[in-house]
Amino acid sequence: MPVAMDSIFFIVALRKTIFNIQPQNTKLFDRYFRPNLSFADSDKITFDIYEGSPGLLKNLSIFEPAQIVDKGNRKAITVIAPRLAPKTFFAAAEFNRVATIASQFGAKKARETFQQKFERELQNSVMAKIETTLEFWASRALKGKIYDADLSTVLVDYNMPSSHLPTTDWTSTSSNPIEDIRDWKALIEKDVKAPVVGYEAICGQKAMNALLKNDAVLKLLQYQRGARMAEQGDVERLVGVTIEEYNATFTDKNGNSVPYIPENAFVLVAQLKTNDVFDCPYAPVIDLKAKGGVGSNQPMSDFIFRKIWEEEDPSGVWVKLETRPLPVVRRPAAIVYATVTS
Repeated sequence: MPVAMDSIFFIVALRKTIFNIQPQNTKLFDRYFRPNLSFADSDKITFDIYEGSPGLLKNLSIFEPAQIVDKGNRKAITVIAPRLAPKTFFAAAEFNRVATIASQFGAKKARETFQQKFERELQNSVMAKIETTLEFWASRALKGKIYDADLSTVLVDYNMPSSHLPTTDWTSTSSNPIEDIRDWKALIEKDVKAPVVGYEAICGQKAMNALLKNDAVLKLLQYQRGARMAEQGDVERLVGVTIEEYNATFTDKNGNSVPYIPENAFVLVAQLKTNDVFDCPYAPVIDLKAKGGVGSNQPMSDFIFRKIWEEEDPSGVWVKLETRPLPVVRRPAAIVYATVTS
């Protein structure tokens, strides 16, 4: 006997589905910025930058320029938060297919089928767009600049010192990555003016290959780490630095696969006792239905707002995700972003 399926069923099931999906492929954002998420009570975000003089391009509005005030070794910057708000449409015909399943196998099976199908589709569409953008922003913030989707328009420039953007050669017989890394550590400790408690590095594939082939590195590690190098094909730790190869990619507007961390990049990041290298304020969303939206004076419960609403013609349901975070590098001097030539 057919089971009646009305729009309320689908709305309730879809509402549960949109709260199940979370960003999944955001290693850099999760490591450096997500732990520092903080709600800003307006879409004007203010943050401090240490040991630099950040520049803001004209496409990011600056409110009340007099508020950009020197504070000894830091500057306070106020900007309009960026806005990510992808949405997608599910036509009524798609619900009808699920209703057919209900008539054959019952409402419980239909609900499970519906939620699995649309959770997968939402994860691969609107959430994928958000997570790709967040990871892209995070990867570029490590180099001191956040770019827009065209990969050329700079949204914010943290003015990383030029000495922290070196180019080095790890392939020549006279090269010595060990000395380079020790020099970069010393540079950070000189410039950052805060207690350093540890180091980690993210690198691309070619940078890791150069390490694995370098004579100075091989001589140091052949006894200490030789087994791991043979089994895993990487260098896990070198001169007090934990090293991780990261090869995840995104697709640019031309359909090309682009690594978040360039293949020849070696990014050294200091961990400070002050724990203030990174920040990630997020602004209220631009939606009157949002608790914590602009003008509500209420904190948002999550930095990603989720919303569904029905459309009369063509009949169906819209799903929107919206978020307004800004990955901030408060201490650019705590990072060395090296380019390894090959």
